[in-house]
Parts: sequence; C-alpha cells; structure tokens
Amino acid sequence: MVNSHFRDWLKLDMPTVLADNGTDGPLVCGAERSDWRGIDRPGLVVQLRINGRKVEDGKGGNALGDPLAALAWLANALAKRGGGLKAGDVVNTGTTTALHMAKPGDDAVATFGALGEVRVAFPA
Repeated sequence: MVNSHFRDWLKLDMPTVLADNGTDGPLVCGAERSDWRGIDRPGLVVQLRINGRKVEDGKGGNALGDPLAALAWLANALAKRGGGLKAGDVVNTGTTTALHMAKPGDDAVATFGALGEVRVAFPA
C-alpha cells in the first residue's frame, strides 16, 4: 500500500519520495511458495475491488515485464554497490495496477489469481 507523509506526494521530486520510504506503507506477505517457477508471473491477472466494486484489472507483467525481472534488477544493482540480497529479505517488486485512493470506511480486496487474495479495511 502507498502511504506517504506528504499530501501531494505525486508532485514531489524523487529524492524526497525516496526519503519518504518510497511512499511504501504496509506490505502484506503471503505464505512461501515452492512452486513459483510454474506460475505465469507476467500473465497473472490481478483484480482490485473497493467496497465490492471492481475498480481495475492488472497483470504481473506490469512490474517491469515480470516481477522476477524487477527482483533481478534490484539484486544486480545492490551487488554493484557492494551489498546484495540475503536469504529472508523481503522485496516489493512493484505494482500491477494503477493507484486508487481509499477513504476511511473503505474495504479493499486485491486478488492475485491462484496466489490468493489480500483484504484491508480502512477504519472510518
């Protein structure tokens, strides 16, 4: 979920966005999957519903063509800087839909095909 400390965060310069933790807020992680190689990550359909109404369909390929490509890019970029990813690190590979602003009282559900769904209720 996007969660910025700034009201007009879409108008901010990149250094400020990065200082705001890339506007990242809560991240919901599902169970570990050992069958990930067999999942059509680029073609995985993602559906976002707010208050029971479908607001958008996306797909896994919206994250640099394949979420695994985003992960590989990050691993390589960190390795060039002398760091790297370690076992157990959690990585957010990007969004598959456009942003939709939730309001107090909203209930949002994102369905990730065979991977399941995640739900968040925003308190009124």
